[in-house]
Order: sequence, then C-alpha cells, then structure tokens
Amino acid sequence: MDNMLVDQSIVSNRYQIVRQIGRGGMGAVYEALDLRLQTTVALKQRMTVDDTYRHAFEREARMLAKLRHPGLPIVSDHFFDGGNQFLVMEYVAGPSLHDVLGDQKIPLDEAEALRIADQLLEILEYLHAYTPPIIHRDIKPQNIKLSGESRRAVLIDFGLAKGSAAASSPTMISIFGYTRNYAPPEQINNTGTDQRTDVYSLGATLYHMLTGEAPAPAEIRMFAAVNGQPDPLKFPNELNPRLSRDVSVACTTSLALAPAGRFQSAPAMRAALRLTMLGKRLWPSTSTTELVSSPPLPPTFHLPPPPPPPPAARDQSRRMRMIFALVALALVVLLGAGAAFALMGGPLRPTATPPSVTAAPPTVAPPTRTPRPSATPVPPSTTPVSPTRTPRPSATPVPPTHTPRPSATPVPPSAIPVPPTPKPPTRVPPTRTPKPPPPPPPDDNIIIPTIAP
Repeated sequence: MDNMLVDQSIVSNRYQIVRQIGRGGMGAVYEALDLRLQTTVALKQRMTVDDTYRHAFEREARMLAKLRHPGLPIVSDHFFDGGNQFLVMEYVAGPSLHDVLGDQKIPLDEAEALRIADQLLEILEYLHAYTPPIIHRDIKPQNIKLSGESRRAVLIDFGLAKGSAAASSPTMISIFGYTRNYAPPEQINNTGTDQRTDVYSLGATLYHMLTGEAPAPAEIRMFAAVNGQPDPLKFPNELNPRLSRDVSVACTTSLALAPAGRFQSAPAMRAALRLTMLGKRLWPSTSTTELVSSPPLPPTFHLPPPPPPPPAARDQSRRMRMIFALVALALVVLLGAGAAFALMGGPLRPTATPPSVTAAPPTVAPPTRTPRPSATPVPPSTTPVSPTRTPRPSATPVPPTHTPRPSATPVPPSAIPVPPTPKPPTRVPPTRTPKPPPPPPPDDNIIIPTIAP
C-alpha cells in the first residue's frame, strides 16, 4: 500500500495524522486531529478506485450519518483527496475486544462477556428496527471497541453493511465479503442475509469471549454435516467448565447452521441471555416476558416444556385435604364407638361358661365350699347349703340358678342377646329371691364347678 499516510501529515488541509490505529486489505484507520475544531477524530481511508467499493464506502458514510446511538460512532464528514476516499467519524478511545482477548486463549469472566453481548444486542435491536433493517454483516472482536472506564461496547466498521440508508439509489449495492470464523453459511454461500446473520456473528463473538477461542468455521461444520460426521463445534462449557449450562446452550443455539434453528431476532437472543444474567434458568424455562420487556422467544428456539399448570397443584392439595378429612372421620367414629361402649358398661356377661374356658368375667365368685355372705341372709341350718349365686347389678339382671347336681352339659348363654342401645341402661337392683326349698341330702362327692378368674 503505497498511499499509506505517515504521522504528522495533513489531509485536506484540515486533518493532521497522529498515528495509525488499524489496517485492512483496502485501507486503514488513523487517529487524527481536526485542526479547525481542535478535536480528535478517526479518519478512515479507502484506497481502492473500484466503483463498487467506492459506492459501498459512500453508502457507509450516509448510513452512519443518520444513526444516533451510544454504541455507534457519529460520522461527521466524507470526502475525496487525490486518489483516496476518506470518512471522518467520532474517535472511540479504548482497546478493541480483539486486543482484550489477545492471543492467550484466556476467556473473559462470564458476567463480563454477557454484559458486552447485551450491549451489542441492544445496538442490533436499534439497527434491525429500520425498514429495511440495517444488517452489519461483520460483527467480530476486531470491530468492537470497549470505550472509557465503563468499557462500553461500540460497534464500528460498517464496510460490509447493507440497509436502508440509500436503498433508493441503484448504485448503492452491498459488497460481498465475510470473516471466516464469524460468518454464517448463508453469508459464505452468498444466498441472502438478514437479521439472523448478525445473530450468528454475535453468537460467534460471544463464543470467543466465553472460551478464549474462535468457533469452528461454518464451512467446516457444513462439510461435516453433509458427510454425516459430528459437528466440530464444541460446547462452550466443554472448553470452559466454569460456564453455566444455560449460557452454553444459549450461545450454541445462536450458532445453528440453519437460520431457522437460531434465535430469530436480536431481542429474542437478548431476552434469553438476560434470563441467565438474572440467575434464572432456561431449562426448565420461565416465560421470558415475565422478566424482560423484550419480545418473547421465537417458536424455533426450543425450550423445555413449561412446569405443570397451577390446577394440578390445586388438585393435589384437594386430594390431601380429602385424605385428612377421611382420617379425621375415622377417628371420630372410633371415639364415638368407645364412648358408647363406656356408657353401656362393657360387654354383656354370660350366665355360665363351659369349664374348658380359662378366662371369664370377674363377676363370677371364686371356687369355695364355704358359702360367701350375700345380701340376702340365710337362716342357719344344720344341712350344708350350696352357696347362693347372687348376681351383681348388670345391664340385664339374671336370676340365680339353683343346680342341685352338676351336669355334664354346661348351660349355654342366653339364646337371645340383648342388643345394645344408644341410651345408658337403667340399673335395676337385684330382686329378692324367695326362700329356696330345702336341698336334697348332701353328697360329699358333689363338686360345684366354678370358673377360674
């Protein structure tokens, strides 16, 4: 390049060259001093004389002159000097993202990378909102400046851009070009570019920030896909294990080879990354519109199924309440039965139990040959008298049974049991039994069967 400007040279009797700050195949960029206004400017030089590039350079000047955004430089002049074409724009102090990343393959902190990506996506939202949209088509670390102490991201170099600045002019056609590691397949194949082209390039730039390495070129990935080979693009969290899975998935989604598989717009990608910045997870997903004002994600961004709707939780709560109600009802029934049992005075007592039974109600008198004193006095007699069975008060008084001789067949309990009643039974005092007839002569071998307590 024989037309390169040297330091301290003056262009157009107004701009004094301070130093060269960038250089490309078709020109260079200089830091210069505006001698008329005494301000520092960036002077971009185009050295080719081809009409296509001359018109593209002029279109870039007109395009940037109409834009006003803190993430874009302001263009103040466009002129020719000798065989060169110049563009004067605002000088953006600070290093480029390429300088920050360097050649050490050291990634940026995840939060810092997401902050820069968010600011770049804000710029793309502004550019893509024009009709027709302004597509930058050359987003890469070399074209991103980090300005000032706040390290504000500024997007520069619109040499490959296409858009609405001079769309009415037939000569204002865009030129073909791309940067290998950051361009999507449709730009490489020149099959038509749109907003999703910038989404891919920004995703490639984010990939570089998160991993310290540029992603695999799209043409190599396409070759692998055509031949049925695995995609050579590695997930970012494989190269940098400190990355969260959601950030890695979002970055990889923006790098889909097919435009339909990417985020369909800059607002959609910005919304997804903001979810991760706020500590929200994409898998399982939360509605994007609940947290950010950007438009919701497009249908082609496949998030996992949403969590179950609230009615399912209400149904589960209703089932738990029904179970508790049934348990409480069972307890009430058991307590009611216990209370009724207590009021009835316990179970009915049978009048006799077979001798083989080893347990009986405690109301039966213990075995003895000596008559126990009873409530009814018995006149003294010289003949031993069998003890009189005087039943204790019970729910149903049973008259004493006089058995002159034990029988082999035990007396069964009453055939008609008295059913329990809900009301407590009336305690009836024992009736006085008439004096029994004299018993037969005593037999010393008679043994009155009793029941062990």
